[in-house]
Amino acid sequence: MTSWPAAEGETIDVPVPGQPALAVPVLPSDRRPRPPAAGAEPLQPLTRALAAGQAFFSGSRITAVDPASSRGFRKLTQKLGAIFQHFPGVTAGGQGVQHERGGLVFTDVTMGGSSHLVGCRGKGREPFSPGTPTDLVTGMCLFGGDSVLGRAGEFYCPMTVVPAVYKWPAHRVIEEVIPDLRLHVYEVEALARLSSFIRTFTGLPGLGPVRVRAHIPGPEYDVYGMSLYARGLLSAELYAQYREAVRARAQLIGQMLTWCLMGAGEVTVSSPLSLIDGIDVFGLAPAALPGELHDAARQQNRLWEVLLDGEPPSLETLIQTSYIYHYLASAAPGGQLVFAEGPEEEPIYWHAVKASARAGVTLAGAPSFYVHPRAVVTRTVSGCEGHGQDSDCREHLLRNCKDGCEPGTIALALNAQSRRQPDSGGEEAVMQPAPAARISAQGSPVASPAFRSQRVFSMCSPQG
Repeated sequence: MTSWPAAEGETIDVPVPGQPALAVPVLPSDRRPRPPAAGAEPLQPLTRALAAGQAFFSGSRITAVDPASSRGFRKLTQKLGAIFQHFPGVTAGGQGVQHERGGLVFTDVTMGGSSHLVGCRGKGREPFSPGTPTDLVTGMCLFGGDSVLGRAGEFYCPMTVVPAVYKWPAHRVIEEVIPDLRLHVYEVEALARLSSFIRTFTGLPGLGPVRVRAHIPGPEYDVYGMSLYARGLLSAELYAQYREAVRARAQLIGQMLTWCLMGAGEVTVSSPLSLIDGIDVFGLAPAALPGELHDAARQQNRLWEVLLDGEPPSLETLIQTSYIYHYLASAAPGGQLVFAEGPEEEPIYWHAVKASARAGVTLAGAPSFYVHPRAVVTRTVSGCEGHGQDSDCREHLLRNCKDGCEPGTIALALNAQSRRQPDSGGEEAVMQPAPAARISAQGSPVASPAFRSQRVFSMCSPQG
């Protein structure tokens, strides 16, 4: 275990797959790692939480279902059986759970020697055809709920949580941007969980060539900060610092995901909102940015134009439309389409289905798999003072997990996931966390999160 905090002025070598190690400076910081708060663990294995009646996901209670009596469970296993009927090595059944809100049911799906807790949306039951090109759409968010804070006097609030950003009080002008650049339990666990599912899926014998289209929303997170800048709540200097931290994080997560999916087919990491790279953001009046970006997006292509038709210029609308665009733009003619994401992304699917008709894109028959984490949050962050109990920070999602950057928290999540793998043996995760860092008072942004995890790469590597 690495000893920390490290001395000021030291650097930490951060390994990035396929790239030279990054030398990350350790800067003075009041966001240095701290001992986890006393009390209950911030998360629990799903099985333990179910037994204690403490299993929640987002705003929904999770309950165990009886395979013999649950109609939803039977429908799910029948659907999965039809989808994978040409691949006898895939089995579905065993334990089942359900989200009370929304009714989404999950069951164990075993393929390629790995077991995953999977739910499925989509009306079609068309089987996957061996030898047919497949487009697999996936993605994940960045940071944890309290990883990047904006300080206005004694007021601290998350800058990467949607409700907090859009409801930021007009009198709270941000004086400092405080990022915790260590990777968060959400990011590490999602990388391991999704890449494991995708690799086993793409490795099905005879499936055919697979193109993995991953949405890493760096530009979308950039626009969160841009919206505060456009409203006069964030100076150009602080927005530039926030922007650099977001871009560094998006680049690292994209590199890690690409490495984890090595051998899983052709992998493309992108974002529809990367169009902002062609805009001179600081050469425009802040208040003019929503209109400029709206016009730039409409001029990209016909799909952007259709999706934004009738919509007033709004950075919030651009972000939401970007996620829908990624789904619809991935539907290539002549192939078969599948989605594989975390359950928190389910609303994107329904918004894309709703928009597909006017966009001239069909999603009929395309299954959307939701791979459930094996750990659930039992203690959430606060950090949303002044925004009420409806804030996303209060929801039981991994990105809102308390002490989410602490190595013990990450180990709990990875161990819960790995114990479902037949060859894992349930061993403890080996964590080597490096110190947190922050943007310096002189405005020098740290280029990359400082974090090392042997366990996450062993779980998602091509040989793992």
